[in-house]
Amino acid sequence: MVFVSCCVAVADPNPDRIRPYEQNPRYWQYKGQPVLLLGGSEDDNLFQIPDLRAHLDAIQAAGGNYIRNTMSDRNDRGFEVYPYKQLPNGKYDRNQWND
Repeated sequence: MVFVSCCVAVADPNPDRIRPYEQNPRYWQYKGQPVLLLGGSEDDNLFQIPDLRAHLDAIQAAGGNYIRNTMSDRNDRGFEVYPYKQLPNGKYDRNQWND
């Protein structure tokens, strides 16, 4: 039997992107340098915060350089919007959009 193995090096189209650190993949790198991703938010449903731009500016002013998108479904702050129409009994009609 003959086994043939081949490896092709593929150039990264954007070598300056954030990616695992080449010298230690437990960390991140940006433009070849190790970087600490630092972030946080006042709510886990970040993209429904009423004044999102001001909140992102506050994160940046505190040294934050990273946010994450969580898919939260809690309605404990009162500003969350759902895609479907809510019925008087509290359930949602998935055949009707929430205007």
